[in-house]
Amino acid sequence: MVNLLISPDFFSAVSRLAPSDQVRANKFVQDFNKNPDSPGINLEKLHGARGQAFFSGRISQGLRAILHQDGEAWVLLHADHHDA
Repeated sequence: MVNLLISPDFFSAVSRLAPSDQVRANKFVQDFNKNPDSPGINLEKLHGARGQAFFSGRISQGLRAILHQDGEAWVLLHADHHDA
């Protein structure tokens, strides 16, 4: 398991999603915690972010989680629909 921290903002963002998307977001948290290198998570660096350690992770085809890596720890920051 990974050292995973979850921002209160992540929970707020997830609460605004449709119920089926909330289930997907919760599954993402569980899957990421077990293995952040899993191919289904598809981590991609965010270009143009304020730092080099911001990533997007695939919750589903249309949903993404925003994460920050701080050394060995990961912080889940936000979840929302993928930009077009």
